Amino acid sequence: MTDVVPLIKLSYAKSIVKRFLELDSSNYALAEISELPQSFYESDKGFIPIAPIQNFWQLLAEKYPIDILISNFNQVIDEVFVPDVIVHMRPSQNIEAALNYFPSAMKMATGYTRVELESDSLGNATLQREFPFGSSKETLWSELFTVLCFCRVIQACGLPNFKPIKICFHHTELSPLLESSHLTDIELIGGYFRTGVVASNRDLQKDFKPQIEKCLFSSEGNINSFQESVVSVVQLYIGTNDSIEAIAKLINMSKRTLQRKLSQQGTSYKEVREIAMANKAKPMLKQGMSLADISEALGYNHISSFIRAFKRVTGSPPSKWRNG
Repeated sequence: MTDVVPLIKLSYAKSIVKRFLELDSSNYALAEISELPQSFYESDKGFIPIAPIQNFWQLLAEKYPIDILISNFNQVIDEVFVPDVIVHMRPSQNIEAALNYFPSAMKMATGYTRVELESDSLGNATLQREFPFGSSKETLWSELFTVLCFCRVIQACGLPNFKPIKICFHHTELSPLLESSHLTDIELIGGYFRTGVVASNRDLQKDFKPQIEKCLFSSEGNINSFQESVVSVVQLYIGTNDSIEAIAKLINMSKRTLQRKLSQQGTSYKEVREIAMANKAKPMLKQGMSLADISEALGYNHISSFIRAFKRVTGSPPSKWRNG
């Protein structure tokens, strides 16, 4: 059996390294020592082995206090990880329902699938992942990064002051690091076979109010353009609550401002909605769903209207795209 090589999304790796290079130019030397692969410098897409990034983290940990490390980790998480995940989570009645989409969102955002949400008899739920990366000192930082990611995603679901009631983790050395990251007054369980963050039933039942505007529009480089940002938001709500008034309210703009900004990019809300529709329809077609079911799910009263809109965006009818 071939060992699985742990990977990290290239955009995350670059954001992590960039953050610390901006902090101190002398960290270039640490990046070189970490032996980043050539693909790190040649591409902006795909994945690279996580080991060089773990080495980089370990070198940084020997140089900086833990509070500086965690502060910069959280900034990277907020800028690149949280937006990647939140835009794939569907509209839901409450945070618990939204988190049920987290594993599939993680897969689309990172390619990583071993994540699950597990509920207990009290209604609390654990957002957890297997910990396959071994027990070396360097992998400690991957586990810390995972815990911080889980917490920041739940905060972005509409709980800005979220604090888990329990954290389970593999590395026993993680306990003092978590205490240094303001995760205090929480039950910490080390030596566990998984990494998990436990949210209370009370928090889980609160309304799902994703911080879409913060995720998509406040940080440069998250998404390439304003138009693509709006497409990502509309794609979340397509077929349910995707009127221009509803979307404008979600991103904290007036309808008129949204129309003006889209016009400045040479497009319109109708075109944006159709792009979002096509993006949502493509996986449905590949899954073998009927045109009638897809049309209904995407808010079209007639199949012919869906077909025309899909063809305007893609240049081909749904049937050809399905079989292509």
